[in-house]
Amino acid sequence: MTRLRVWAKPFILGTLVAVALLVACQVIISIFADSRDMSSFHLGLGSLTIYDVQRSANGSSVTTSGPGVLVIGIAIGMLNGFGALFLHRERDDRE
Repeated sequence: MTRLRVWAKPFILGTLVAVALLVACQVIISIFADSRDMSSFHLGLGSLTIYDVQRSANGSSVTTSGPGVLVIGIAIGMLNGFGALFLHRERDDRE
């Protein structure tokens, strides 16, 4: 099996699972912020927005996910792919 194939499948699956979990966290953050009547806030790393909660004057709130969700998902997918390459290499060394 080629190294790209060993890396690509765990990368894609890791990225998809991480993004799905981050979207689920968006729902949880939205519910938590609404139940606590929190004002608007920004969750991210510098200018890289992960979640942004905006509360309007009438009390309604909107939670949006930023590009940080995709960046974190890709980073987790890359770690998953490199972990698979490392384990595959370890297995080849034993044989």
